[in-house]
Amino acid sequence: MEVKNINRKLHKLVSLILIILAFFVITALQSSAIMSESEIKSRLSSYSSWFSSSEKGVFTVVCPTKNISDDKVFSYVNQITSLLRGTLEDDYCEINIKFRYSDSGYSSFDAFTETAFTLEDKLKSFWTNWSETNQMDVVCNYTSSSTAGIVYSTNIMLKLNGSDPDSNMSEYDEKLMQIVNKAKSVCSTKMELVQYYCKWLDTNVKYSLFYQYTNSPYVALMYGKGVCGSYANALKDMCELSGIPAIVPVNQEELNHAWNEVYVEGKWYTVDLCYVVEPSDGKYNGFCFANPDRKKFPVDHFSFIEKHKAEYVTNYETSMMTSVSNCTVPSVSAVTYTGSALKPTVIVKDGSSTLKKNVHYTVSYSSNVNVGQGKITIKGISSAGYKGTKVVYFNIVPYNPTRYKATSQEKYIKLSWSAVPGATGYRVYIYNNKTKSYSIVKDFTQSTSFTMKNLSSGTKYKFAVKAYAHITGKVRWAKGFTSYTASTQPLKATVKATCTSDTITLSWNKVSGATGYRVYRYNPSTKKWTKLITTGKNTYTVKNLTAGTKYTFAVRAYVKVNSAVYWGDYDKFVFSTKLSAPSTLSVTSPSTGKVNVKWSGVKGADGYQIYYKYNKSDSYKKLSNATSSPFSASLKSSRTCYIKVRAYTKVSGGYVYSSFSSVKSVKIK
Repeated sequence: MEVKNINRKLHKLVSLILIILAFFVITALQSSAIMSESEIKSRLSSYSSWFSSSEKGVFTVVCPTKNISDDKVFSYVNQITSLLRGTLEDDYCEINIKFRYSDSGYSSFDAFTETAFTLEDKLKSFWTNWSETNQMDVVCNYTSSSTAGIVYSTNIMLKLNGSDPDSNMSEYDEKLMQIVNKAKSVCSTKMELVQYYCKWLDTNVKYSLFYQYTNSPYVALMYGKGVCGSYANALKDMCELSGIPAIVPVNQEELNHAWNEVYVEGKWYTVDLCYVVEPSDGKYNGFCFANPDRKKFPVDHFSFIEKHKAEYVTNYETSMMTSVSNCTVPSVSAVTYTGSALKPTVIVKDGSSTLKKNVHYTVSYSSNVNVGQGKITIKGISSAGYKGTKVVYFNIVPYNPTRYKATSQEKYIKLSWSAVPGATGYRVYIYNNKTKSYSIVKDFTQSTSFTMKNLSSGTKYKFAVKAYAHITGKVRWAKGFTSYTASTQPLKATVKATCTSDTITLSWNKVSGATGYRVYRYNPSTKKWTKLITTGKNTYTVKNLTAGTKYTFAVRAYVKVNSAVYWGDYDKFVFSTKLSAPSTLSVTSPSTGKVNVKWSGVKGADGYQIYYKYNKSDSYKKLSNATSSPFSASLKSSRTCYIKVRAYTKVSGGYVYSSFSSVKSVKIK
């Protein structure tokens, strides 16, 4: 029960807080309420002698004073607009201010319109808040109609846009942007844009003298109806949103007409969207572009227009053109030094739109040859609606070494490379076959070589050398890797041989990591080595040799990496063809227990071996070595002895033997 009472009290407290908050919100909203149409009417009514009438969105104020000066025109307009300081409720409203003159008073079209041309800028500069929260256009119409003897000579219409178009577009602004965005997607030049807008208005807007607010560009776009002023003001808005200067010279004295003067790519064009309209029947027959029959326009009106064209363009460029300094330029990627001037591409974006080089801007380069920081100057093209300059920088980094050289032994590799222009130093990497990645070996500031030790023989190693330079106080690396593979020397090959009387067959162990082998023979006459063969096998037979002759050979293992060959060391090996067997063997026993053995000498023999046995069924035993014939030895007396001899020659790793001679027997005394 006690818990329920607590809950009820909390509920009442929360409700009370919500009521208080709601009160403050409503009060705040009321205190910051935007001006409604009734509020505008109330404020204008304070000029009781001025205010005439109002209808939705349109207010008419008539100046009771005749023949006022230019300064008075500005002063009165200033006073009226000062009543409306604040935020307007409607997205769009019009205030028509009429000034009356007698026939003999102030009635010059040129003079009054010139005043009106400066009026808008004066008013906007007077209130800084207008440029932040409102848009205001001043349109001056010159009329000549009499009512009760009074001439209404001028009519100033203030078009007040009460919302910020960037954050809260009106229906008109949304429609206008749709048309402009579509045009920009299909047109590549400003002339094409103007022609597109003319064609759109020609196709989608019907000339109508009898539609409410026909001079407004709003009705032209939203209702598809209007007269010359509607067409002209709509085209002006489209052009200016596209960065194209356009004005609406309004004349309602003799011609009762409005048209456009459009500035495209350094030249003015007269554009009259209602040039061939016959107001009497309301029939619209097309539009005139660039070259109308100016005889229909009063000469004094054109003298005024021409006078202000240059001034308008200057003002337009100052206030309406986009400065390229406000455009965004994504950072330019580093480029690699080549020794020539480098001109990397830049992308310039105005909002989401990508601008075109030599259409919207030009590009120039400097400091763009040597390693360091290059400079790009982007300059706006005024005729395309862009002004000013923007400077961006890019890095010119060194290239990686490309010319390598390697020397090696069985346990180390010395790698060297050519110096890179502009490089501050180098970093050496070695590739790990297990991890499939590079690891850092060492950094060098000036050296262009290094020795890698404690390596395995006959093994390939892949290195990379990356150059770097200090640019603007930071280390800037060359792009990518340029790898180089080198090898340690393979081990020596150990060679053996078998022979015949005219051949020697060499064989050797397979050397770890070897790509192949090269076999050499030494020529004692020239004292030079002759290459016999390069082979991937580990055996080779040398043919057409002389029996009983020694030959010197060498076998070198090698490792080939791309076009580089790393040779192993070698030893010299002496081998011989097979010797002829000793001939004309004779055996005698000159005395008790003695035997004499005699034979003819064998070419190439370093010595001879004498074998004997007593019984035919016994195995031969070596009696002795002899260097020459004859040879004497002691044997058992009164026994028959069987003797044979063979020649031998010393070679690498052993001996080469001839066949045995014929067997001779003798009775030992």
